[in-house]
Amino acid sequence: MTDSVAVRLRVLAPPHNSVYAPQKGKADQAVREFAVNTDGSDLVFELRMTVNQVKTNFGGPFAQYLLNDRFFYFSVSIQGRGKDSSSRGRIKVPVYMMP
Repeated sequence: MTDSVAVRLRVLAPPHNSVYAPQKGKADQAVREFAVNTDGSDLVFELRMTVNQVKTNFGGPFAQYLLNDRFFYFSVSIQGRGKDSSSRGRIKVPVYMMP
């Protein structure tokens, strides 16, 4: 039996002038979804994931990697003060850490 669940993620007090977005898809097919520019206020994202109750498997377009080591990525871009001082990276969020 497979169900769909909402996974709500909160980013507390992100730095100003940043962009946070969950990554949908894998490798060269990956895209940033729901990109949000920050002003210092908390951010809340809601992702839909599928759950296979027989194997306790989280899946869907945001899920990454293997069955027993699922995670998803948040893409983060931070704008610095100079014209060439921006940086970009990803935060790996393991599914098993979610309550």
